Amino acid sequence: MHRILNRKLTGLLFSLVAGLVFSLGAGAAGWSPGQVLKNVYPTSTGGALFSFETMSDSEGCATSNWYFLSATLAGNKNIMATALTAAATGKVITFYISGCDGNYPRITNAIMDI
Repeated sequence: MHRILNRKLTGLLFSLVAGLVFSLGAGAAGWSPGQVLKNVYPTSTGGALFSFETMSDSEGCATSNWYFLSATLAGNKNIMATALTAAATGKVITFYISGCDGNYPRITNAIMDI
């Protein structure tokens, strides 16, 4: 009986530790802080890089000083138009960041204050 209980506790402890390690290593998608854009850098591939005065990277990407909008993302043109409008008018924009694209946090959505 003591061995069975010991195995169960050891298995439970292993599962808890493994889950904790996995959750600490995984990024958590979410919204960037809403700010006025500081830089807009269109890329030669049709995407764009954007930066704010204060950047955050919940995804743990290699480079956290730019957010990347891929040319292949469905809705890319809508997000690009929203971002360029925000930049041109000085409005606050917030990006939804989900995962990394290359070395950069990946933009998958945007909201502009009006």
